[in-house]
Amino acid sequence: MIFPTRHALAALLALTLVACGGDDDDTATTPTGQVPTVELRDISPGETCEFGGVELRSGVDADNDGVVDTSELDFSRAVCNGEDGRDGLNGTNGQDGTNGRNGDDGTNGEDGLTLEVETSVIEPGLVCESGGTLFTFGYDDNNDDAISGDEIVEEVEVCNGTDGTNGENGQDGLTLEVETSVIEPGLVCANGGTLFTFGYDTNDDDAISEDEVVDTVEVCNGRDGTDGQDGTNGQDGMTSLMELETLAEGDATCAAGGVRLRVGFDTTGDGNIDDTSSTREICNGTDGENGENGENGENGENGEDGLSSLVETTVLNTGDPNCPNGGVQVTFGYDTTEDGNIDQVTSTESVCNGTDGENGDPGPAGPQGPAGEDGENASGGGTTLVDGNGATLGLVIGSTDADISVLTSAGYRVTMTWTGEFVNAATLEYSSAGCAGSVYLSYYNNETRKVWGRSVFYNPFTDTLLLASSSSIGADGIIVPTNATVASYLEAAGTCSELTPESSPTAPLVSTTATTVGLPSTIVGPLTLQ
Repeated sequence: MIFPTRHALAALLALTLVACGGDDDDTATTPTGQVPTVELRDISPGETCEFGGVELRSGVDADNDGVVDTSELDFSRAVCNGEDGRDGLNGTNGQDGTNGRNGDDGTNGEDGLTLEVETSVIEPGLVCESGGTLFTFGYDDNNDDAISGDEIVEEVEVCNGTDGTNGENGQDGLTLEVETSVIEPGLVCANGGTLFTFGYDTNDDDAISEDEVVDTVEVCNGRDGTDGQDGTNGQDGMTSLMELETLAEGDATCAAGGVRLRVGFDTTGDGNIDDTSSTREICNGTDGENGENGENGENGENGEDGLSSLVETTVLNTGDPNCPNGGVQVTFGYDTTEDGNIDQVTSTESVCNGTDGENGDPGPAGPQGPAGEDGENASGGGTTLVDGNGATLGLVIGSTDADISVLTSAGYRVTMTWTGEFVNAATLEYSSAGCAGSVYLSYYNNETRKVWGRSVFYNPFTDTLLLASSSSIGADGIIVPTNATVASYLEAAGTCSELTPESSPTAPLVSTTATTVGLPSTIVGPLTLQ
């Protein structure tokens, strides 16, 4: 028996954009951090992958040669091809003839696209009063070395700070303050996060109002990884750390002093940053200039020096009550005694590592597998799929040039073509010849694979949507296969192949409707992203 196969390859690229605010008299500039590079390398058949495959490599390309060298490697994962499917049944006896040749092996799936970044200058104007930089993120689908139109995933504007006006007579210098608030899960951060608001409390009301805000930064919590193929456990993820260095008055970057924030990864597990991803200076505000003498008045007294604001970090180990998967606790406050330590704490915030995704299920082996799905976008919030009538179909969780998968509002996973037709995303077996009778999800040659119980399947012979029978779904939500007698199965090309009735590991499927799984009763193509 020969089955089709689907190899899913997902590459997660995390991008951190940190903005820096300036004081009233300085213009802050935004340094550019390095973006991790993703590289795919073919694996020849051998010890690592018996039937060959692809190695996914990720890391910061420090020497800018377009290749992730061993010294630059942060993450590596081998994705192996499945073995050939079982042979079909012999034909009925007839006249003797020559034996038919073996079928050709299926072609490898197309490589997934790499998220790319382009920058352009924002001239001073309505968007950025003092100019700035536009960061454009997207996939170069047409390989024209440019990101345009529907290739754009997200755009981020980073504005330069504006010069502040001179202060009046002898006002105290202002200190950059920080407020934090919770970002609920949604469009900005899929798994929630923290909003850091930087500004100067010019009216001394112990709060940063809208006209006092210098900059805001969203820090999103890590998201759960998507299900992938069953395999060996992945290597432990690196721990992200932040370190603070106090900058004294007279520093070349911060004339009034401040702190330098360094963000990176602890690759050796010694509690120190070994691989720096970005640095940022947070400067203290400078004292305002003395104003001119008023008429018939005395000179104003010099203002008192503002307090130095500091940020301290503490590594949270795995098992911490606030961060079960570890993370970093960030403490904000003031150095009132000028000893380089926080004496007055204003707020604390825990930035937690995301949980590792569960190992997914490999597709059944077959001679010709479809192209692997592209990895999900790293940007928070997700992308919505709509049909030609503007009806929302669900949140996009994967796509290829041929089809796209969504999580519907009812919580079901559905795959369809870009023109709105349902796709047979799994191997189906039937109790009767001619692909008729009871329908089953096949587990042939792969009884240990895990399939989510809310996955939607499609029977092209009856134009019917199918779900796993509730009796075959375990307490953990995973389908549990049992043996059933089958007499035919659905091939990748959409044709039916006959079998001598035999017992096979399967899971029974039952009919459902589009509205039951959270879709409109009629879907009109073409499908588009929002």
